[in-house]
Amino acid sequence: MLDQETNAQNAGDLSHQFETSVLAAIDRLGGTADELEQAAASMNGATQETVDGMHVAEEKARHAGSSVNAVAGATEEISASVGNVSEQMGRAAEVTAKALEEANDASRLIATLNASGKKISEVIKLINDIASQTNLLALNATIEAARAGEAGKGFAVVASEVKALATQTARATDEISQQINELQGATTDAVTAFEKISGRIKEVDEIAGEVSGTVSQQAAAAQEISHSAAQAAEATSGVIGDFSQIGSATSRTQSAASEVTEKVSSLQQQGAALRSSVQDFMNKLHKD
Repeated sequence: MLDQETNAQNAGDLSHQFETSVLAAIDRLGGTADELEQAAASMNGATQETVDGMHVAEEKARHAGSSVNAVAGATEEISASVGNVSEQMGRAAEVTAKALEEANDASRLIATLNASGKKISEVIKLINDIASQTNLLALNATIEAARAGEAGKGFAVVASEVKALATQTARATDEISQQINELQGATTDAVTAFEKISGRIKEVDEIAGEVSGTVSQQAAAAQEISHSAAQAAEATSGVIGDFSQIGSATSRTQSAASEVTEKVSSLQQQGAALRSSVQDFMNKLHKD
């Protein structure tokens, strides 16, 4: 009888120890499952924030890429426009150089005309001097004819006609000389005007050269900007691709976190079921 009581006591102790150990293990399992659930929830939340951030960053990168592409396109158009302006400036420089050459030719022709006018003036002066001398000789002939009386009447008529011709010649040479002087004055004014025009054309040519140089520099800068923008667009496309890959990896991580959460929830349910089963078993054992 004593042995039975002892065995019963030992069985009760073992049962109590078993119940305590199993329930403690189940509690620890439940605590670990709770911690895993919290960690999975935190990871899931962080992953969702990462996914949202990645979507925002990817969208911004797409906008940036579009802007960079637009800048590259506009820069290419500017570069083309600058190239056209440079080409037009080159043509303008050629036209200006040709106009300057023609103006110099015209100036030389006018200078030659002015020199010819001076020579004509000298000839007119010589003719005028001859007319004066002829007039003087006609006057002397008239005086001598008067002294000769009747014998000199015919000579006097000839002398009078010579004098009249000399007078007409002198009058004509005066008119021609006046016209030559006016022509020389106009020629001098034309030479001065052509010199001013040549000076202006030279200034325009210099300005065109400076503008052409500046335009060339702008064209080079525009091409460099276009090249940089193209590189930036390519880099942005690469970043968008990286964002897409990271987004895919993050989505997979989120899926894995959700799966872990489901597994932990199942583990908690199994732990609760195991605890209930153990308690039922122990209750039955104590009744027996």
